[in-house]
Amino acid sequence: MKHAIEWLRRLFHRDSAWQEEIESHLAMRADWHRQQGIEPDAARTRAARDFGSPLRALEAVRAVHWAPWLDALAQDARHGLRVIRRSPAFSLAAVATLAVGIGASTAVFSVVDLLLFRSLPYPRADRLVSLGFSGPIDTSEFNVGNAYLDWRVHQHASTAMTSMYPGGQCDLGEAPPLRVPCIQVEANFLATLGIIPAAGRDFHPEDDRPGAPKVALLSYPVWQSRFGGDPGAVGKTISLDDAPVRIIGFLPRTFEMPQLGEADVLLAEQLDEGVARAPRSTVFLRTFARLKDGATAETARQQMLPLFTDSVRRYVPPQLQREVGLVVRSLRDRQIHDVKLASWLLFGAVLALVALACANVANLMLARAAARRKELAMRAALGAGRGRLARQMFTESLLLSLAGGAAGCVFAWGLLRAVVAMAPQALPRLSQARMDGRVLLFAIAVSLAAALATGLLPAWERLSAAALAGWHSAGSGRSWARPVLVAAQVAISLVLLTGASLLVRSLWKLESESLGFQPRRVVTATFTLNRQRYNSVEKQDAFYSEVSRSSPVFLESADLP
Repeated sequence: MKHAIEWLRRLFHRDSAWQEEIESHLAMRADWHRQQGIEPDAARTRAARDFGSPLRALEAVRAVHWAPWLDALAQDARHGLRVIRRSPAFSLAAVATLAVGIGASTAVFSVVDLLLFRSLPYPRADRLVSLGFSGPIDTSEFNVGNAYLDWRVHQHASTAMTSMYPGGQCDLGEAPPLRVPCIQVEANFLATLGIIPAAGRDFHPEDDRPGAPKVALLSYPVWQSRFGGDPGAVGKTISLDDAPVRIIGFLPRTFEMPQLGEADVLLAEQLDEGVARAPRSTVFLRTFARLKDGATAETARQQMLPLFTDSVRRYVPPQLQREVGLVVRSLRDRQIHDVKLASWLLFGAVLALVALACANVANLMLARAAARRKELAMRAALGAGRGRLARQMFTESLLLSLAGGAAGCVFAWGLLRAVVAMAPQALPRLSQARMDGRVLLFAIAVSLAAALATGLLPAWERLSAAALAGWHSAGSGRSWARPVLVAAQVAISLVLLTGASLLVRSLWKLESESLGFQPRRVVTATFTLNRQRYNSVEKQDAFYSEVSRSSPVFLESADLP
Protein backbone atom coordinates (compact mmCIF):
# COMPACT_ATOMS: atom_id res chain seq x y z
CA MET A 1 0.00 0.00 0.00
CA LYS A 2 2.83 2.39 0.88
CA HIS A 3 4.57 1.65 -2.43
CA ALA A 4 1.34 2.29 -4.36
CA ILE A 5 0.84 5.65 -2.63
CA GLU A 6 4.46 6.61 -3.37
CA TRP A 7 4.02 5.63 -7.03
CA LEU A 8 0.89 7.74 -7.33
CA ARG A 9 2.66 10.67 -5.66
CA ARG A 10 5.51 10.49 -8.16
CA LEU A 11 3.04 10.09 -11.04
CA PHE A 12 1.13 13.27 -10.20
CA HIS A 13 4.31 15.29 -9.45
CA ARG A 14 6.30 14.32 -12.52
CA ASP A 15 5.95 17.77 -14.08
CA SER A 16 7.54 19.37 -11.02
CA ALA A 17 10.43 16.92 -11.10
CA TRP A 18 10.98 17.48 -14.80
CA GLN A 19 10.85 21.26 -14.30
CA GLU A 20 13.46 21.02 -11.55
CA GLU A 21 15.70 18.94 -13.82
CA ILE A 22 15.45 21.52 -16.64
CA GLU A 23 16.31 24.33 -14.23
CA SER A 24 19.32 22.37 -13.00
CA HIS A 25 20.54 22.00 -16.60
CA LEU A 26 20.18 25.76 -17.12
CA ALA A 27 22.07 26.47 -13.89
CA MET A 28 24.92 24.13 -14.82
CA ARG A 29 25.23 25.69 -18.28
CA ALA A 30 25.24 29.21 -16.76
CA ASP A 31 27.97 28.11 -14.32
CA TRP A 32 30.07 26.81 -17.22
CA HIS A 33 29.78 30.15 -19.03
CA ARG A 34 30.80 32.03 -15.86
CA GLN A 35 33.88 29.84 -15.58
CA GLN A 36 34.76 30.99 -19.10
CA GLY A 37 34.88 34.58 -17.83
CA ILE A 38 31.43 35.76 -18.87
CA GLU A 39 29.45 38.04 -16.57
CA PRO A 40 26.75 36.26 -14.49
CA ASP A 41 23.79 38.00 -16.21
CA ALA A 42 25.23 37.40 -19.64
CA ALA A 43 26.05 33.81 -18.69
CA ARG A 44 22.41 33.11 -17.73
CA THR A 45 21.19 34.76 -20.94
CA ARG A 46 23.57 32.69 -23.10
CA ALA A 47 22.67 29.51 -21.22
CA ALA A 48 18.97 30.13 -21.87
CA ARG A 49 19.68 30.85 -25.56
CA ASP A 50 21.77 27.68 -25.95
CA PHE A 51 19.25 25.47 -24.14
CA GLY A 52 16.20 26.72 -25.99
CA SER A 53 12.61 26.98 -24.77
CA PRO A 54 12.16 25.29 -21.36
CA LEU A 55 8.46 24.83 -22.12
CA ARG A 56 9.23 23.01 -25.36
CA ALA A 57 11.78 20.86 -23.55
CA LEU A 58 9.19 20.03 -20.87
CA GLU A 59 6.68 19.03 -23.55
CA ALA A 60 9.31 16.86 -25.26
CA VAL A 61 10.12 15.08 -22.00
CA ARG A 62 6.43 14.59 -21.25
CA ALA A 63 5.87 13.14 -24.74
CA VAL A 64 8.44 10.44 -23.97
CA HIS A 65 6.58 9.29 -20.84
CA TRP A 66 3.00 10.11 -21.84
CA ALA A 67 1.19 9.66 -25.13
CA PRO A 68 0.40 13.14 -26.52
CA TRP A 69 -3.32 12.40 -26.76
CA LEU A 70 -3.37 11.22 -23.13
CA ASP A 71 -1.56 14.34 -21.97
CA ALA A 72 -3.99 16.51 -23.92
CA LEU A 73 -6.91 14.61 -22.40
CA ALA A 74 -5.55 15.17 -18.90
CA GLN A 75 -5.21 18.89 -19.63
CA ASP A 76 -8.77 19.06 -20.97
CA ALA A 77 -10.04 17.20 -17.89
CA ARG A 78 -8.30 19.61 -15.53
CA HIS A 79 -9.67 22.56 -17.47
CA GLY A 80 -13.16 21.01 -17.47
CA LEU A 81 -13.07 20.53 -13.70
CA ARG A 82 -12.11 24.18 -13.23
CA VAL A 83 -14.97 25.30 -15.49
CA ILE A 84 -17.43 23.08 -13.58
CA ARG A 85 -16.26 24.47 -10.23
CA ARG A 86 -16.71 28.03 -11.49
CA SER A 87 -20.40 27.43 -12.31
CA PRO A 88 -21.81 25.21 -9.54
CA ALA A 89 -25.48 26.04 -10.25
CA PHE A 90 -25.21 25.02 -13.90
CA SER A 91 -23.23 21.90 -13.01
CA LEU A 92 -25.71 20.83 -10.33
CA ALA A 93 -28.67 21.31 -12.69
CA ALA A 94 -26.99 19.31 -15.47
CA VAL A 95 -25.90 16.48 -13.16
CA ALA A 96 -29.35 16.25 -11.52
CA THR A 97 -31.10 16.17 -14.91
CA LEU A 98 -28.83 13.43 -16.22
CA ALA A 99 -29.05 11.50 -12.93
CA VAL A 100 -32.83 11.22 -13.24
CA GLY A 101 -32.69 9.99 -16.83
CA ILE A 102 -29.74 7.62 -16.37
CA GLY A 103 -31.02 6.36 -13.01
CA ALA A 104 -34.51 5.58 -14.31
CA SER A 105 -33.16 3.81 -17.40
CA THR A 106 -30.67 1.81 -15.32
CA ALA A 107 -33.33 0.68 -12.84
CA VAL A 108 -35.67 -0.41 -15.63
CA PHE A 109 -32.82 -2.12 -17.50
CA SER A 110 -32.02 -4.19 -14.40
CA VAL A 111 -35.57 -5.56 -14.65
CA VAL A 112 -35.97 -5.99 -18.41
CA ASP A 113 -32.44 -7.40 -18.77
CA LEU A 114 -33.57 -10.51 -16.91
CA LEU A 115 -36.58 -10.83 -19.20
CA LEU A 116 -35.31 -9.83 -22.64
CA PHE A 117 -31.53 -10.07 -22.83
CA ARG A 118 -29.94 -12.25 -20.17
CA SER A 119 -29.50 -15.90 -21.09
CA LEU A 120 -31.65 -18.46 -19.31
CA PRO A 121 -29.94 -20.62 -16.64
CA TYR A 122 -29.82 -23.74 -18.83
CA PRO A 123 -27.11 -25.04 -21.17
CA ARG A 124 -27.98 -24.12 -24.77
CA ALA A 125 -31.26 -22.62 -23.64
CA ASP A 126 -32.12 -21.61 -27.22
CA ARG A 127 -32.81 -25.30 -27.93
CA LEU A 128 -35.52 -25.59 -25.24
CA VAL A 129 -39.18 -25.22 -26.20
CA SER A 130 -42.54 -25.52 -24.53
CA LEU A 131 -45.18 -27.42 -26.51
CA GLY A 132 -48.73 -28.61 -26.14
CA PHE A 133 -52.38 -27.84 -26.78
CA SER A 134 -53.76 -24.30 -26.73
CA GLY A 135 -57.36 -23.90 -25.76
CA PRO A 136 -59.89 -21.88 -23.79
CA ILE A 137 -59.41 -23.87 -20.58
CA ASP A 138 -55.80 -22.70 -20.02
CA THR A 139 -53.90 -19.56 -20.98
CA SER A 140 -50.65 -21.55 -21.35
CA GLU A 141 -50.05 -24.61 -23.49
CA PHE A 142 -50.90 -27.92 -21.80
CA ASN A 143 -50.95 -31.56 -22.71
CA VAL A 144 -53.17 -34.51 -21.90
CA GLY A 145 -51.65 -37.72 -20.66
CA ASN A 146 -52.67 -40.06 -23.52
CA ALA A 147 -51.54 -37.57 -26.21
CA TYR A 148 -48.20 -37.00 -24.49
CA LEU A 149 -47.51 -40.73 -24.33
CA ASP A 150 -48.03 -40.92 -28.10
CA TRP A 151 -45.88 -37.84 -28.79
CA ARG A 152 -43.04 -39.10 -26.62
CA VAL A 153 -42.76 -42.28 -28.68
CA HIS A 154 -43.41 -41.04 -32.23
CA GLN A 155 -42.00 -37.49 -32.38
CA HIS A 156 -38.74 -36.80 -34.26
CA ALA A 157 -38.42 -33.03 -33.82
CA SER A 158 -36.44 -33.12 -30.58
CA THR A 159 -33.70 -35.08 -28.89
CA ALA A 160 -35.67 -35.34 -25.63
CA MET A 161 -39.18 -34.60 -24.39
CA THR A 162 -40.23 -34.37 -20.78
CA SER A 163 -43.26 -33.53 -18.67
CA MET A 164 -44.37 -32.31 -15.27
CA TYR A 165 -47.61 -32.01 -13.36
CA PRO A 166 -48.84 -28.46 -12.69
CA GLY A 167 -47.73 -27.06 -9.36
CA GLY A 168 -48.98 -28.18 -5.98
CA GLN A 169 -48.20 -27.84 -2.28
CA CYS A 170 -47.08 -30.33 0.32
CA ASP A 171 -46.26 -30.37 4.02
CA LEU A 172 -42.59 -30.70 4.85
CA GLY A 173 -42.93 -32.35 8.24
CA GLU A 174 -39.46 -31.58 9.62
CA ALA A 175 -39.48 -29.32 12.68
CA PRO A 176 -40.75 -26.68 12.34
CA PRO A 177 -43.34 -27.89 9.79
CA LEU A 178 -43.39 -25.97 6.52
CA ARG A 179 -45.77 -25.67 3.58
CA VAL A 180 -43.65 -25.79 0.42
CA PRO A 181 -44.25 -25.95 -3.36
CA CYS A 182 -43.90 -29.53 -4.60
CA ILE A 183 -43.65 -30.42 -8.31
CA GLN A 184 -43.87 -33.89 -9.81
CA VAL A 185 -41.55 -34.27 -12.81
CA GLU A 186 -40.59 -37.01 -15.21
CA ALA A 187 -37.31 -38.83 -14.59
CA ASN A 188 -35.59 -37.13 -17.55
CA PHE A 189 -36.80 -33.65 -16.58
CA LEU A 190 -33.49 -32.26 -15.32
CA ALA A 191 -31.50 -34.06 -18.01
CA THR A 192 -33.65 -32.47 -20.72
CA LEU A 193 -33.05 -29.03 -19.23
CA GLY A 194 -29.34 -29.79 -18.87
CA ILE A 195 -29.30 -29.41 -15.07
CA ILE A 196 -26.98 -31.44 -12.82
CA PRO A 197 -27.80 -31.64 -9.08
CA ALA A 198 -25.45 -29.73 -6.79
CA ALA A 199 -25.27 -32.77 -4.53
CA GLY A 200 -26.53 -36.32 -4.82
CA ARG A 201 -28.00 -37.76 -8.00
CA ASP A 202 -30.77 -37.19 -10.52
CA PHE A 203 -33.94 -39.30 -10.83
CA HIS A 204 -33.49 -42.75 -12.34
CA PRO A 205 -36.11 -44.43 -14.56
CA GLU A 206 -36.78 -46.86 -11.70
CA ASP A 207 -37.82 -43.93 -9.48
CA ASP A 208 -40.48 -42.96 -12.03
CA ARG A 209 -42.36 -46.25 -12.08
CA PRO A 210 -45.83 -46.19 -10.48
CA GLY A 211 -45.64 -47.49 -6.94
CA ALA A 212 -41.87 -47.06 -6.62
CA PRO A 213 -40.51 -45.76 -3.27
CA LYS A 214 -40.86 -41.97 -2.98
CA VAL A 215 -37.67 -39.99 -3.58
CA ALA A 216 -37.15 -36.26 -3.86
CA LEU A 217 -34.73 -33.53 -4.88
CA LEU A 218 -34.80 -30.45 -2.63
CA SER A 219 -34.10 -26.86 -3.64
CA TYR A 220 -30.92 -25.03 -2.68
CA PRO A 221 -32.68 -22.69 -0.17
CA VAL A 222 -34.25 -25.67 1.64
CA TRP A 223 -30.88 -27.41 1.64
CA GLN A 224 -29.26 -24.41 3.29
CA SER A 225 -32.05 -23.56 5.74
CA ARG A 226 -32.97 -27.11 6.84
CA PHE A 227 -29.69 -28.99 6.47
CA GLY A 228 -27.06 -26.24 6.62
CA GLY A 229 -25.79 -27.14 3.15
CA ASP A 230 -24.50 -30.50 4.41
CA PRO A 231 -23.90 -32.92 1.49
CA GLY A 232 -24.36 -35.72 4.01
CA ALA A 233 -28.08 -34.97 4.04
CA VAL A 234 -28.35 -37.00 0.83
CA GLY A 235 -29.99 -40.31 1.72
CA LYS A 236 -31.92 -38.99 4.71
CA THR A 237 -35.67 -39.57 4.98
CA ILE A 238 -38.08 -36.68 5.44
CA SER A 239 -41.85 -36.50 5.89
CA LEU A 240 -43.92 -35.07 3.04
CA ASP A 241 -47.69 -35.06 3.60
CA ASP A 242 -47.17 -37.58 6.43
CA ALA A 243 -45.41 -39.99 4.04
CA PRO A 244 -41.71 -40.94 4.20
CA VAL A 245 -39.63 -39.65 1.29
CA ARG A 246 -35.92 -40.24 0.78
CA ILE A 247 -33.68 -37.35 -0.31
CA ILE A 248 -31.57 -38.30 -3.34
CA GLY A 249 -30.05 -34.89 -4.07
CA PHE A 250 -30.19 -31.11 -3.96
CA LEU A 251 -30.72 -28.65 -6.79
CA PRO A 252 -28.13 -25.99 -7.72
CA ARG A 253 -28.46 -22.40 -6.51
CA THR A 254 -29.38 -21.04 -9.96
CA PHE A 255 -32.06 -23.63 -10.74
CA GLU A 256 -35.45 -22.36 -11.81
CA MET A 257 -38.46 -24.15 -13.20
CA PRO A 258 -39.01 -23.64 -16.94
CA GLN A 259 -42.47 -22.15 -16.33
CA LEU A 260 -40.99 -19.91 -13.55
CA GLY A 261 -43.11 -21.55 -10.88
CA GLU A 262 -41.73 -22.11 -7.39
CA ALA A 263 -40.40 -25.54 -6.53
CA ASP A 264 -38.80 -26.45 -3.22
CA VAL A 265 -39.34 -30.18 -3.70
CA LEU A 266 -39.14 -32.19 -6.93
CA LEU A 267 -40.81 -35.59 -6.80
CA ALA A 268 -40.83 -38.37 -9.38
CA GLU A 269 -43.91 -38.05 -11.60
CA GLN A 270 -44.68 -41.80 -11.63
CA LEU A 271 -47.17 -41.39 -14.47
CA ASP A 272 -49.48 -44.42 -14.65
CA GLU A 273 -50.06 -45.14 -18.35
CA GLY A 274 -53.20 -47.09 -17.57
CA VAL A 275 -54.74 -44.09 -15.83
CA ALA A 276 -53.47 -41.65 -18.47
CA ARG A 277 -55.00 -43.66 -21.33
CA ALA A 278 -58.37 -44.16 -19.66
CA PRO A 279 -61.33 -42.92 -21.79
CA ARG A 280 -62.18 -40.09 -19.39
CA SER A 281 -58.66 -39.39 -18.23
CA THR A 282 -58.07 -36.09 -16.42
CA VAL A 283 -54.26 -36.27 -16.48
CA PHE A 284 -53.00 -32.85 -17.59
CA LEU A 285 -49.29 -32.09 -17.99
CA ARG A 286 -46.86 -29.34 -18.93
CA THR A 287 -44.47 -30.60 -21.59
CA PHE A 288 -41.05 -29.37 -22.75
CA ALA A 289 -38.52 -30.55 -25.30
CA ARG A 290 -34.94 -29.95 -26.42
CA LEU A 291 -34.80 -29.42 -30.18
CA LYS A 292 -32.26 -31.00 -32.47
CA ASP A 293 -29.44 -28.85 -33.78
CA GLY A 294 -30.62 -26.65 -36.63
CA ALA A 295 -34.30 -27.04 -35.79
CA THR A 296 -36.50 -24.08 -34.88
CA ALA A 297 -39.75 -23.85 -33.00
CA GLU A 298 -41.65 -23.40 -36.27
CA THR A 299 -40.04 -26.38 -38.00
CA ALA A 300 -40.70 -28.48 -34.91
CA ARG A 301 -44.33 -27.38 -34.98
CA GLN A 302 -44.67 -28.44 -38.62
CA GLN A 303 -43.18 -31.85 -37.81
CA MET A 304 -45.51 -32.26 -34.82
CA LEU A 305 -48.70 -31.32 -36.67
CA PRO A 306 -49.56 -34.85 -37.87
CA LEU A 307 -49.22 -36.20 -34.32
CA PHE A 308 -51.28 -33.30 -32.98
CA THR A 309 -54.03 -33.83 -35.56
CA ASP A 310 -54.23 -37.51 -34.71
CA SER A 311 -54.37 -36.72 -30.96
CA VAL A 312 -57.18 -34.20 -31.46
CA ARG A 313 -59.18 -36.76 -33.48
CA ARG A 314 -58.70 -39.49 -30.87
CA TYR A 315 -58.76 -37.69 -27.52
CA VAL A 316 -60.55 -34.34 -27.85
CA PRO A 317 -64.38 -34.23 -27.75
CA PRO A 318 -65.83 -33.27 -31.16
CA GLN A 319 -67.40 -30.06 -29.85
CA LEU A 320 -63.95 -28.82 -28.71
CA GLN A 321 -61.81 -29.90 -31.65
CA ARG A 322 -62.12 -26.56 -33.44
CA GLU A 323 -61.05 -24.65 -30.32
CA VAL A 324 -57.68 -26.27 -29.74
CA GLY A 325 -54.40 -25.72 -31.54
CA LEU A 326 -50.76 -26.74 -31.37
CA VAL A 327 -48.23 -24.43 -29.72
CA VAL A 328 -44.46 -24.85 -29.96
CA ARG A 329 -42.50 -21.85 -28.73
CA SER A 330 -39.17 -21.07 -27.15
CA LEU A 331 -38.83 -21.28 -23.42
CA ARG A 332 -38.09 -17.56 -23.16
CA ASP A 333 -41.20 -16.74 -25.16
CA ARG A 334 -43.29 -18.90 -22.85
CA GLN A 335 -41.89 -17.20 -19.76
CA ILE A 336 -42.28 -13.58 -20.87
CA HIS A 337 -45.05 -13.79 -23.45
CA ASP A 338 -47.53 -11.90 -21.28
CA VAL A 339 -45.09 -9.11 -20.37
CA LYS A 340 -42.84 -8.92 -23.43
CA LEU A 341 -44.64 -6.01 -25.07
CA ALA A 342 -45.00 -4.17 -21.75
CA SER A 343 -41.26 -4.65 -21.07
CA TRP A 344 -40.27 -3.17 -24.43
CA LEU A 345 -42.67 -0.26 -23.99
CA LEU A 346 -41.33 0.47 -20.52
CA PHE A 347 -37.74 0.27 -21.72
CA GLY A 348 -38.52 2.56 -24.66
CA ALA A 349 -40.21 5.05 -22.33
CA VAL A 350 -37.18 5.37 -20.05
CA LEU A 351 -34.86 5.68 -23.06
CA ALA A 352 -37.08 8.52 -24.23
CA LEU A 353 -36.66 10.03 -20.77
CA VAL A 354 -32.88 9.80 -21.20
CA ALA A 355 -33.16 11.51 -24.59
CA LEU A 356 -35.24 14.27 -23.01
CA ALA A 357 -32.64 14.76 -20.27
CA CYS A 358 -29.86 14.91 -22.88
CA ALA A 359 -31.78 17.51 -24.89
CA ASN A 360 -32.23 19.62 -21.75
CA VAL A 361 -28.53 19.47 -20.89
CA ALA A 362 -27.53 20.12 -24.52
CA ASN A 363 -29.65 23.27 -24.45
CA LEU A 364 -27.90 24.34 -21.25
CA MET A 365 -24.52 23.66 -22.85
CA LEU A 366 -25.49 25.79 -25.88
CA ALA A 367 -26.50 28.68 -23.65
CA ARG A 368 -23.26 28.47 -21.71
CA ALA A 369 -21.21 28.21 -24.92
CA ALA A 370 -22.79 31.46 -26.09
CA ALA A 371 -21.74 33.14 -22.86
CA ARG A 372 -18.19 31.79 -23.26
CA ARG A 373 -17.74 33.04 -26.83
CA LYS A 374 -15.07 35.56 -25.87
CA GLU A 375 -13.10 32.86 -24.05
CA LEU A 376 -13.26 30.61 -27.11
CA ALA A 377 -12.14 33.48 -29.34
CA MET A 378 -9.14 34.11 -27.07
CA ARG A 379 -8.16 30.43 -27.15
CA ALA A 380 -8.45 30.42 -30.94
CA ALA A 381 -6.24 33.49 -31.13
CA LEU A 382 -3.61 31.70 -29.02
CA GLY A 383 -3.49 28.86 -31.54
CA ALA A 384 -6.16 26.37 -30.45
CA GLY A 385 -7.76 24.68 -33.43
CA ARG A 386 -11.44 24.03 -33.84
CA GLY A 387 -10.95 20.35 -33.05
CA ARG A 388 -9.11 21.13 -29.82
CA LEU A 389 -11.84 23.53 -28.71
CA ALA A 390 -14.52 20.98 -29.54
CA ARG A 391 -12.60 18.36 -27.58
CA GLN A 392 -12.39 20.64 -24.55
CA MET A 393 -16.13 21.25 -24.56
CA PHE A 394 -16.83 17.56 -25.11
CA THR A 395 -14.58 16.70 -22.14
CA GLU A 396 -16.66 19.02 -19.97
CA SER A 397 -19.86 17.27 -21.03
CA LEU A 398 -18.17 13.89 -20.43
CA LEU A 399 -17.30 14.88 -16.86
CA LEU A 400 -20.86 16.07 -16.26
CA SER A 401 -22.28 12.87 -17.75
CA LEU A 402 -20.03 10.64 -15.65
CA ALA A 403 -21.05 12.56 -12.53
CA GLY A 404 -24.68 12.22 -13.60
CA GLY A 405 -24.12 8.49 -14.19
CA ALA A 406 -22.64 8.02 -10.71
CA ALA A 407 -25.56 9.91 -9.13
CA GLY A 408 -27.93 7.99 -11.41
CA CYS A 409 -26.62 4.63 -10.12
CA VAL A 410 -27.43 5.70 -6.57
CA PHE A 411 -30.88 6.86 -7.70
CA ALA A 412 -31.37 3.60 -9.63
CA TRP A 413 -30.49 1.54 -6.54
CA GLY A 414 -33.17 3.30 -4.46
CA LEU A 415 -35.71 3.23 -7.31
CA LEU A 416 -35.12 -0.48 -7.88
CA ARG A 417 -35.73 -1.27 -4.23
CA ALA A 418 -38.99 0.67 -4.38
CA VAL A 419 -40.07 -1.08 -7.59
CA VAL A 420 -39.34 -4.54 -6.17
CA ALA A 421 -41.28 -3.68 -3.02
CA MET A 422 -44.34 -2.20 -4.74
CA ALA A 423 -44.62 -3.94 -8.11
CA PRO A 424 -46.91 -6.98 -8.50
CA GLN A 425 -45.24 -10.33 -7.99
CA ALA A 426 -46.71 -11.55 -11.28
CA LEU A 427 -43.86 -9.80 -13.13
CA PRO A 428 -41.37 -12.62 -13.89
CA ARG A 429 -37.99 -12.55 -12.15
CA LEU A 430 -38.68 -9.20 -10.50
CA SER A 431 -37.28 -10.39 -7.19
CA GLN A 432 -33.97 -11.24 -8.94
CA ALA A 433 -33.41 -7.68 -10.22
CA ARG A 434 -30.30 -6.07 -8.72
CA MET A 435 -27.44 -3.73 -9.51
CA ASP A 436 -24.80 -6.11 -10.88
CA GLY A 437 -21.92 -5.76 -13.32
CA ARG A 438 -24.11 -5.86 -16.43
CA VAL A 439 -26.33 -3.10 -15.09
CA LEU A 440 -23.33 -0.94 -14.16
CA LEU A 441 -21.90 -1.43 -17.66
CA PHE A 442 -25.24 -0.31 -19.07
CA ALA A 443 -25.14 2.79 -16.84
CA ILE A 444 -21.63 3.59 -18.10
CA ALA A 445 -22.74 3.11 -21.71
CA VAL A 446 -25.73 5.41 -21.20
CA SER A 447 -23.47 7.98 -19.54
CA LEU A 448 -21.08 7.94 -22.52
CA ALA A 449 -24.01 8.20 -24.92
CA ALA A 450 -25.32 11.14 -22.90
CA ALA A 451 -21.89 12.77 -23.14
CA LEU A 452 -21.99 12.43 -26.93
CA ALA A 453 -25.55 13.73 -27.13
CA THR A 454 -24.96 16.71 -24.84
CA GLY A 455 -21.43 17.63 -25.89
CA LEU A 456 -20.86 17.15 -29.60
CA LEU A 457 -23.68 19.34 -30.90
CA PRO A 458 -22.91 22.36 -28.69
CA ALA A 459 -19.18 21.89 -29.32
CA TRP A 460 -19.46 22.08 -33.11
CA GLU A 461 -22.47 24.38 -33.42
CA ARG A 462 -20.91 27.26 -31.47
CA LEU A 463 -17.43 27.10 -32.96
CA SER A 464 -18.08 28.92 -36.24
CA ALA A 465 -15.48 31.18 -37.78
CA ALA A 466 -17.42 34.30 -36.78
CA ALA A 467 -17.59 33.20 -33.14
CA LEU A 468 -13.89 32.36 -32.98
CA ALA A 469 -12.98 35.72 -34.48
CA GLY A 470 -15.13 37.48 -31.89
CA TRP A 471 -17.22 39.29 -34.54
CA HIS A 472 -20.43 38.96 -32.55
CA SER A 473 -21.10 39.69 -28.94
CA ALA A 474 -22.35 36.96 -26.64
CA GLY A 475 -25.97 36.10 -27.21
CA SER A 476 -26.14 37.25 -30.83
CA GLY A 477 -26.28 35.15 -33.96
CA ARG A 478 -28.72 32.60 -35.23
CA SER A 479 -28.58 28.97 -34.14
CA TRP A 480 -30.28 26.06 -35.84
CA ALA A 481 -29.56 23.69 -32.93
CA ARG A 482 -31.74 25.34 -30.31
CA PRO A 483 -35.01 25.15 -32.27
CA VAL A 484 -34.27 21.51 -33.11
CA LEU A 485 -33.57 20.65 -29.47
CA VAL A 486 -36.68 22.49 -28.26
CA ALA A 487 -38.82 20.71 -30.86
CA ALA A 488 -37.33 17.35 -29.79
CA GLN A 489 -38.03 18.11 -26.13
CA VAL A 490 -41.63 19.05 -26.86
CA ALA A 491 -42.16 15.95 -29.01
CA ILE A 492 -40.67 13.54 -26.47
CA SER A 493 -42.51 15.20 -23.59
CA LEU A 494 -45.80 14.95 -25.50
CA VAL A 495 -45.28 11.23 -26.14
CA LEU A 496 -44.39 10.53 -22.51
CA LEU A 497 -47.24 12.62 -21.11
CA THR A 498 -49.74 10.99 -23.47
CA GLY A 499 -48.59 7.51 -22.49
CA ALA A 500 -48.64 8.37 -18.79
CA SER A 501 -52.12 9.89 -19.00
CA LEU A 502 -53.46 6.83 -20.84
CA LEU A 503 -51.92 4.57 -18.20
CA VAL A 504 -53.45 6.59 -15.36
CA ARG A 505 -56.81 6.54 -17.13
CA SER A 506 -56.65 2.76 -17.57
CA LEU A 507 -55.75 2.25 -13.91
CA TRP A 508 -58.60 4.53 -12.86
CA LYS A 509 -61.07 2.54 -14.97
CA LEU A 510 -59.83 -0.72 -13.50
CA GLU A 511 -60.20 0.69 -9.99
CA SER A 512 -63.72 1.99 -10.59
CA GLU A 513 -64.98 -0.96 -12.66
CA SER A 514 -68.07 -2.58 -11.18
CA LEU A 515 -67.51 -6.16 -10.03
CA GLY A 516 -71.19 -7.05 -10.02
CA PHE A 517 -71.26 -7.41 -6.23
CA GLN A 518 -70.38 -5.45 -3.10
CA PRO A 519 -66.76 -6.34 -2.23
CA ARG A 520 -66.92 -4.72 1.22
CA ARG A 521 -66.19 -7.25 3.99
CA VAL A 522 -65.83 -10.05 1.41
CA VAL A 523 -62.75 -12.19 1.85
CA THR A 524 -61.35 -15.22 0.08
CA ALA A 525 -59.64 -18.22 1.62
CA THR A 526 -57.71 -21.15 0.18
CA PHE A 527 -57.41 -24.54 1.84
CA THR A 528 -54.94 -27.21 0.75
CA LEU A 529 -55.81 -30.50 2.35
CA ASN A 530 -53.43 -33.23 3.34
CA ARG A 531 -53.45 -35.88 0.61
CA GLN A 532 -53.14 -38.78 2.98
CA ARG A 533 -55.83 -37.68 5.41
CA TYR A 534 -58.33 -36.36 2.82
CA ASN A 535 -57.83 -38.86 0.03
CA SER A 536 -61.45 -38.98 -1.20
CA VAL A 537 -64.04 -36.50 -2.43
CA GLU A 538 -66.36 -37.39 0.45
CA LYS A 539 -63.74 -36.51 3.08
CA GLN A 540 -62.97 -33.24 1.34
CA ASP A 541 -66.66 -32.27 1.14
CA ALA A 542 -67.09 -33.10 4.81
CA PHE A 543 -64.16 -30.84 5.72
CA TYR A 544 -65.53 -27.82 3.81
CA SER A 545 -69.01 -28.36 5.24
CA GLU A 546 -67.61 -28.45 8.76
CA VAL A 547 -65.64 -25.24 8.14
CA SER A 548 -68.75 -23.47 6.84
CA ARG A 549 -70.82 -24.52 9.87
CA SER A 550 -68.27 -23.82 12.57
CA SER A 551 -66.49 -20.67 11.40
CA PRO A 552 -68.04 -17.40 12.67
CA VAL A 553 -66.39 -15.55 9.79
CA PHE A 554 -68.33 -17.48 7.18
CA LEU A 555 -71.53 -17.31 9.18
CA GLU A 556 -71.24 -13.53 9.35
CA SER A 557 -70.50 -13.32 5.66
CA ALA A 558 -73.56 -15.39 4.87
CA ASP A 559 -75.77 -12.82 6.65
CA LEU A 560 -74.49 -9.85 4.60
CA PRO A 561 -77.16 -8.10 2.56
